[in-house]
Amino acid sequence: MSSENGSSAVSHDKLKNLIRTILRELGIPEEDAEIASNVLIAADLRGVDSHGVARLKVYAKALRLGLINKNPQMKVLKDSTSAVLVDADNGLGIVTAPRIMQMCIERARETGTCTIGTKNTNHFGIAGYYTMMAAEQGMLSVCSANTLPLTAPFGGRERMLGSDPISIGAPAGKYDDFILDMATATVALGKIEIAIRNKQRIPEDWIISPEGRKTDDPNDFFRGGALLPMAGPKGYGLAVMVEVFSALLVGAGVGKDVGYALLNEQRENIGHFMTAIDVSKFRPLEEFKADVDKYYEMIKHSERAEGVKEIFLPGEIEARTTRQRLETGIPVNAVVAGDVLELAKSLGLCEEREAFQDLIDRVG
Repeated sequence: MSSENGSSAVSHDKLKNLIRTILRELGIPEEDAEIASNVLIAADLRGVDSHGVARLKVYAKALRLGLINKNPQMKVLKDSTSAVLVDADNGLGIVTAPRIMQMCIERARETGTCTIGTKNTNHFGIAGYYTMMAAEQGMLSVCSANTLPLTAPFGGRERMLGSDPISIGAPAGKYDDFILDMATATVALGKIEIAIRNKQRIPEDWIISPEGRKTDDPNDFFRGGALLPMAGPKGYGLAVMVEVFSALLVGAGVGKDVGYALLNEQRENIGHFMTAIDVSKFRPLEEFKADVDKYYEMIKHSERAEGVKEIFLPGEIEARTTRQRLETGIPVNAVVAGDVLELAKSLGLCEEREAFQDLIDRVG
C-alpha cells in the first residue's frame, strides 16, 4: 500500500509484531519485548517517525556491542515514598521507563504526588509516551531525560548539551489529552537522520557547521557540527535545567560522560526524571477535565491570525495522526525499511532476496 512521501504503509499491528519479533531475536525477553514494541509503535502512530521502528538499528547495535543489559535487575536505591531513586541496571530504556512511570503513577495515587529519578539507563523513546500513560490514569505529569552532547550552548559552537526531551501532560475530558512533547534543541537528532536518508536539505536554524555557521546541509552535523537550542537563550536555559533534573539530581552521566552506540560506541549512562500528580487529590477529576475542555474550546475558537486555518493544542496533531494511521497504516521510509530488512536478515528472520513487505506479511 502506498502512503505519504511515497513510503510503504504498514498496519500498526503487523509492524508492532515485527518489532517485537526482532527484539526477541536480539535477546530481549518476551514480556520486555512487548513493552518495548508498545513504546516504539506509539511513536510511529503519533508521527514521530524518528523514534519508532527507525530506532531498531540503534538499539540493535547497542545490544550487540553489549552496551545495554538485556536482562536488567532494577534496584530502588532510595525510597521516601513520594521521592524515589532507581538504578535501571543499564537496561533498555523503552523497557525500564514504562515500568518506572507506572510505579510513579501508583505512588502518586497513594500520596498525591511522586517523583522518580532513574540513573544508569538508556534512551526511552518518545517522552510523550510516559505523560500519555499518566494522563490516561487521571494524572498530571512531567517527564524528561538527558542525552549525549548534541547541542551547542547559546553563543557557542561545541556540542555540550543534549537534545534533552521534556514532556508535560494533562488529562482532558471529551477532547484529546494535552501532551507537550519536545526536544530542547531546535530539532531532535532523529530528524537530521531522516533528512539524510531522504536526501533533503534542512532549515538553516536547525544546526551549525563545525565552523559555527548556520547551514542547510544535514551532513554538516556528522562532520562535527552541532544542533542549535530552540528559541535561542530560552531553549538553552531549559536544556541546562533538564540536565540538572534528569542527570545531576540522580547521579547520571552528563555532557561528555554520555555515550551513543552509533557515534562513539560507548554506554549511554543517562538519567530520567518523572513526576506524577494525582488531580483528584486537589479536586474531583471530572470537574478538572471539564475545565480543561472549556480551556481547550476557549483557545480553539479564539481569533486566528491571517492565513491560519486552525489553532492546535499540545499533542492534538499527534492524536489526529494516530487516528489516521490506525486506519491507513504507518508509512515506513524506504531507507528505514531497508535497515529493518538487513537487521532481520542478520538475525535469520528472512531470506537474502526477501522484500520488506514479504517480511511484514510473514512475520507481522
